Amino acid sequence: MNEPLDKAPAMAEGCIKPVDIADFSSATRLCLLKAEYPNGDGRTLSLVKRCEKAAMYALERGDVIHGYEVFTVRTKPAAVLFGKHYPPKEIYPSNTDFGKSAVSCRTLERAEAYYELLRSGKTIVEAQKILRERKTHVA
Repeated sequence: MNEPLDKAPAMAEGCIKPVDIADFSSATRLCLLKAEYPNGDGRTLSLVKRCEKAAMYALERGDVIHGYEVFTVRTKPAAVLFGKHYPPKEIYPSNTDFGKSAVSCRTLERAEAYYELLRSGKTIVEAQKILRERKTHVA
């Protein structure tokens, strides 16, 4: 499941097509990240690519891309809050996650480099170190 996923049709409650997560020894359904998120300032975060471990979104306003967000895909377990059942779901990183499990990039080239490192199992901190070293070794 390391191949990038295409945008899937939206389903009820704003979820991308749920998948069985039997691999994780559970028969519950996992609500995946959405294909698009409004940013709150008139821009939209649109899914560019993702795999089991990483996701990349483009920050867009109309046809103009302002940057990219790349992050490690994390999940929130199923929960019961005030008597209501919530399924397990993948979560978009919060502001405090940037620098720890997520990064913002201005260029597609830089975003792709982070994505590939996260996809291979590196953390954001490890990826930052690797990319800094690559930059210093460029002639």
